Amino acid sequence: MEKPIYLKDSEDVRLFNELRKKVNQRVEAISENRDIYIQIKAVLLPLIYIGLYILAVLNAEKHWIYILSFVLMGISLVLIYLNLIHEAAHNNIYKSKRLNGLVLHIFDFVGANSYIWKKRHIASHHAYPNVDGWDTDIEQSGLLLIVPWIKAKGVQKYQDKFFFLVYPLYLFNWMFIRDFRDF
Repeated sequence: MEKPIYLKDSEDVRLFNELRKKVNQRVEAISENRDIYIQIKAVLLPLIYIGLYILAVLNAEKHWIYILSFVLMGISLVLIYLNLIHEAAHNNIYKSKRLNGLVLHIFDFVGANSYIWKKRHIASHHAYPNVDGWDTDIEQSGLLLIVPWIKAKGVQKYQDKFFFLVYPLYLFNWMFIRDFRDF
């Protein structure tokens, strides 16, 4: 597949410059103490995850606590991905790249590959956002559709009814298929 080429016309350049100006104004308006909130989350969310694991292990004979602990661990893992992993990959949590790298290693702790994910995300998704065939983040799997321009086939037509059941299984897809393929 050929590398995508972006043709520029004067209207696109004008829109891009206007967008860049608005983004820069928005970034300048962000409160200085915003960093402390993400830093608190960087400590608190993994502690919650580990605490729920310990709770599950200590209460294995109480089935409802055991199961509830693992359900809550799944929810906290999604919060960790959405709040921390992406920001750590961009070195946005701490000023130190080393500390951001430590947060990114949460991925490794749960079985994903932080090195591959960071490379894939930065080199593929940010370089070619939503470009079919180049942005690996929109090519999740054949089971679910992420982008609207691909025609739904088979079970994909009903994904709105079963998405909540399949989405947790993406972690396995990620660990056993995508990381190896992308490596």
